Amino acid sequence: MQCLNLKNFYWIGGCPSGGKTTLAGEISKAANITIYHTDEHSLEYGLRINDKVPAFHREININFVESIITMPDEQWFSIFIAGLRGLCSIILDDVTKLFVDNNAIIEGGELLPEFMSEMGIENQAISINPTYEHLHEYLPKQKWVINILSGIDDDENKSLFIKRLVFKYNLFREYIIESAEKFNIKTIFTAAPSSLDNNVKVALQHFSL
Repeated sequence: MQCLNLKNFYWIGGCPSGGKTTLAGEISKAANITIYHTDEHSLEYGLRINDKVPAFHREININFVESIITMPDEQWFSIFIAGLRGLCSIILDDVTKLFVDNNAIIEGGELLPEFMSEMGIENQAISINPTYEHLHEYLPKQKWVINILSGIDDDENKSLFIKRLVFKYNLFREYIIESAEKFNIKTIFTAAPSSLDNNVKVALQHFSL
C-alpha cells in the first residue's frame, strides 16, 4: 500500500450493531472532529466495487437477500471478506482526498483490522463489536435490515432471512474480534446501552483526544 500521511484520521471499524456510529458521534462532539460515515456512500461503493471484486458485486451486493438465505456460509464469508477488502481501498482513496489537512473520524463496517494494521495506524484505530446476545437482539432492528425486510413479502422468508443474517454476521463478528487481536487493533465491546460512556472514555484515551 502506498505510504500516506494518515495522522489526521481516526478509524472506527467493527461488526454491525456494535455502535460504531454512536461512538463516532460522541467522539466527534467531545473533540470537535468531522465524521465520515461509510454507510452514507454504500450505493456509490456498490457501483465502484464491480471492477475491483466482481464476485462480491454480482453474488452478494446485487443479490444480498438471496446470498444470505441460500449461499453456503463459507462461500458467502469468503466473497464477503474479499469484497470488504476492495471497499477498504476505495474508502482510503476517498478520505485522503476529502480530508487533506483536517482531522476526521472514519467509521464503518468495511474497515477491517488487517487494513488498519497495514496502514500502520494501530494507535488511531478501534474495533467496536457487539456481544453475540447484543448482535442477535439489535441486528434485526438496524434501519438497513428493516428496509430489506420491507421488500420481502413472505413472513417465512423474512424469518429465515433474519435467522441466516444473524448467523452469517456472527461469523463476521468472530472474524473481526480474532483479526483485531492478531493485528493489535484496540477492541471494545457493546453489551448494553450502559457501556457507551465507558467506551467513549476508552476511545478518547486511546486516540489521545
